[in-house]
Amino acid sequence: MEPSLENKIDSALKSLDDLQRASAPNFFYTRLQARLDKKQNETAFDFLGFVKPAFLIVTLSLFLLMNSFMITKLYKQKTVATSSGKPSLQSFASEYDLNNSINY
Repeated sequence: MEPSLENKIDSALKSLDDLQRASAPNFFYTRLQARLDKKQNETAFDFLGFVKPAFLIVTLSLFLLMNSFMITKLYKQKTVATSSGKPSLQSFASEYDLNNSINY
């Protein structure tokens, strides 16, 4: 081999002799372990705020309000339908837009 190439190889190998083991900052492992434990204990909904009691109360009350509104509206429609008597064939046909004309 050429002497300049050998010198380069020797200098590269000698630079490896001066290397020291890398050290981590103080309490690195403890902080890393705490971060991993925190990540593992998080639920899927934590970032959206679904687990907060205020959000749950508002959502539940809104749901109950909507249900009560729909029930009262349905009850009023049933009372109107039963008070008007038996629906006739003509009202059924007009409701579903059934007429005698045939469109081809």
